[in-house]
Parts: sequence; structure tokens; C-alpha cells
Amino acid sequence: MTNRKPATTSADRVALQLLEALGSSLDVRAVLQEAYPFLTRLVPADYGALGVSSTAKSQDFEWVVAELPSSFFAAYPDMAPHDFVRHAVLKQPNRVLRDQEMVSRRELEQNMMYRRAREVGAPVEHVMAVMLHVDDHWQSGLSLYRERHRPFSEVERARLQRVTPALANAVRNCRQFGHVANWKNALDGMLASTSEATLLVTTHGTEVERSPGVTTLLQKWFAARESDRGCLPEPLVKLALSAHDGGGTMFRRHSGQSDLKVSIHPVSGHFGNARWMLRFQEHSNESMVPEAWLARLTPREQQVTPGVLRGWDNRLIGGELQCAEATVKKHLQSIFQKLGLESRTSLVARAMERLRS
Repeated sequence: MTNRKPATTSADRVALQLLEALGSSLDVRAVLQEAYPFLTRLVPADYGALGVSSTAKSQDFEWVVAELPSSFFAAYPDMAPHDFVRHAVLKQPNRVLRDQEMVSRRELEQNMMYRRAREVGAPVEHVMAVMLHVDDHWQSGLSLYRERHRPFSEVERARLQRVTPALANAVRNCRQFGHVANWKNALDGMLASTSEATLLVTTHGTEVERSPGVTTLLQKWFAARESDRGCLPEPLVKLALSAHDGGGTMFRRHSGQSDLKVSIHPVSGHFGNARWMLRFQEHSNESMVPEAWLARLTPREQQVTPGVLRGWDNRLIGGELQCAEATVKKHLQSIFQKLGLESRTSLVARAMERLRS
């Protein structure tokens, strides 16, 4: 006896088309626009709405509306306490419920939302809904509405229940992508300046991704001979290797009236094979020293002063300027005498006062 595969029904084909549409984009509005026609073929409805709240508060729900008058949701914050649909599905996440499973017909017709819908020209008579996601941080839910006195059937409820996991995944993926995209845009905006940038690298110092500004800083601060066939400059590769082995986490370079600091930080989360983030910070030494002081200090004293203003000790300043600690101390004594100051603390305080004025 030959085993026959169950025949594919029209509903099955529509469900497959719906699932394909749910993966068509990572923009939740684009997803609904693409998927909604298939959803209403699977479960006929006059209106549909997908609501997402990034604060998990009902009054903060934002609605992706399909054909339902927007004026209905404009008053939603006031109607939220009377939203019997949300109250019902909130108690049973991911389970599709019909209105007859939420309230009695009498309660429905006395409800504010029922009356409000009729006032704005959307006389909703029946609803079927499901809470797709709920936690302390965000929520999302889908509702389908009918104007006619034709309740959603058990077959239709089962069809929507069947595709609910895919709907929930699509909304969650869109939200996560949007969250990451927003952070990326914000970080790119912060790092658009060529004076500060970030670079993601592997534990072996291989570049994974760079932010705006990195290229300019690399070209400015590192000679071509420090890079091998387009790879990162050798000092930065050594920094990544050193950090991986539990060694140094900082690289500094001084040039004229500015310096570059590259710090390395471990990367957590999913960034491909990136394990370290190099943060580039370029500082102008001249801008840290009040202009009135420049004429009173020698070029070398002008180089020592920014180190003091950054809180560096004599050893670090000497290392940056490639001179002995005793030499740095001698320069400091001269700086204090010329400016009428007594200590590093007074130097920092006076510099802050002058730069603010």
C-alpha cells in the first residue's frame, strides 16, 4: 500500500507565502506591508494592527496600522485602561484569543474601545489577537478586526496560532536590528570627528571593521614602512597581541603640538571574530595650554605642560618626550617660577580657570 503525502491546501500555500514575507525585511513596517495581504487571505479581516511598546507601558504603544483609521489609536493612551484585548492576551502570551474568549458580548458593546471605534468610522464587531512578546523592557501584539457580525472561527484561530511563532520572531528580529542600527548611527555620529575613532580587531591584530576617522589617523600618525602589505601598523598589531597575552593596553605617540593615544578594550557580544576594540584619541597639546602662557614658556616647557594637565607623572612625561625624569622636574620648576605657581595642583587649577574664561 503506497503512503501518500497529505495534499497541500490553499491555506498551506498562503501560510508559506506569509512566512516568506515575514523574512523580507528588517523594518517592521515594511514587513507588515509585505505580509499583511497574505495574513488576511489566511484569516480574513477588515482591519489589523501591530503594536510595539519599547517601555512595556500600554500608553507608550506605537502602532503599525493596516487600514484601521489612525484616529482610533490617537486616543489610545486614554483608552488603554479599557483595552480588554490587551488585558486578556497579556495573561496568555503567544496564545491566540478571540473576543468571545475575552469578554461577554454585553461587556464588549459597553466597552469604551468598542464605542470609540464606531465614532471614528471603524465599527469593530469582532477581534482576534495575540501577545507576541512581553517582558519588563518591551511588548508587542497583533490584533485583527471585523466589522461584520461574523465571529472568527476556531479554524481561523488555529491558522493564526500556527504562524504566531514566525510573527513573534519577525517582530523581535526587526526590533533588535533597529536597536543595533540606532546604536551604530549614534556611535558613527560621535566618532565622525577625525580626532577620535575606533577599530575592531582579532586577537592577532587583524582588522575587522573601522569607524569613520580611522583612515585619516592611520595615515597621519604611522609611516608606510610600519605596515606590511596593507595590514595594520606593526605597533597596533603588537598592542593587540600584548593585550591578548595580558600585557599592555595603551600605545602613545607624540608629534609636534599633538599626540595620539590608542587604548585597547575587550569586546563582548557578537561582532564576528572581533575580540578587541582599539580606541584612537588625538589631542592637541597647544590647545590644552592657555594662550597667554605660550609666550612665557619655551617650546620644551610647552610640551611638558600638557602632560601635567593630563595628570601624568614625571616618568610618563619623560617617556613621551624621550628625556630623563630629572629633566622633566627641572622644566617643571621653571614653569612654576614663570607662571607664579607652586605645584602641579595649582597649575591644573589655573589652566582650567583661564581656558574657561
